[in-house]
Amino acid sequence: MITVFMGLITLSMVGCNKDNDENAAYREAAKDQAEADILFSDVFNQVNLASGQLEFDLYGPGSMKSTDDGGCATISISPFDTLNWPKTLEIDFGDTNCQGVDGKYRRGMINAVLTGRYRDSLTIVTISPENYYVDDYKVEGLKTVTNLGHITDGKMTFAVVVQNAVITNPYGEEFHWSSERTRVWAEGEATAWPIVMDDVFEISGESSGTTYKNLNFFIQTTEPLRVERDCEWIVSGELEVTPEGYDSRTLNYGDGNCDNKANLTVNGVNYIITLP
Repeated sequence: MITVFMGLITLSMVGCNKDNDENAAYREAAKDQAEADILFSDVFNQVNLASGQLEFDLYGPGSMKSTDDGGCATISISPFDTLNWPKTLEIDFGDTNCQGVDGKYRRGMINAVLTGRYRDSLTIVTISPENYYVDDYKVEGLKTVTNLGHITDGKMTFAVVVQNAVITNPYGEEFHWSSERTRVWAEGEATAWPIVMDDVFEISGESSGTTYKNLNFFIQTTEPLRVERDCEWIVSGELEVTPEGYDSRTLNYGDGNCDNKANLTVNGVNYIITLP
């Protein structure tokens, strides 16, 4: 009887540990993906803002060098004219951390090459960070943004491809990521520069990669992610996350409130994830 009882305890503990391991693995993959989304959205937003400044400088009373709205980055354009394309856009935050108006600390540079005006159909923007850090997270990789025109209910739409992305956290751990997504300019397109805080984007598509703990994963968007310019976190949307060797689960960013919380559902059990 004692032998049987001890055997049941052992089986129960194994089952519990397996469940805990699975949940922990899933939470890790979901949290790491959420972190990558925020960091690469930041890169896109910086180029988006600088592109607006580029338009203002080229077609308005600007100069060859400008600064971002937080006074942290110097924005350079070459060649500085309205005729010759492609153009190289450099967003230089310097070698030491500078706090932007959104509260985030940045350093390093973002390079972008534009084949045409940012809002023109078929313009391709190739983005490559160079020693670029956000809150001491290093962001690397190649991001290609293609303007597809107003093809989504009359809204400007971009095809966004991220290749060979690497995010290194402050502890030296690496997160590897690639994605193919669609980004719709849902609100704020009609507002003239420099009013950008009303910009809203909706993102959908798929991604895959390896977490900081070397767990492979695949992610599919089930509800478009809503990114608002005046919020540093994703405010709504849902992802289906599948870590290698585990069942698919859902990560929900909420109902539109600007906060750093997301809801993870694992086998019917909900967990609250705190985003960086």
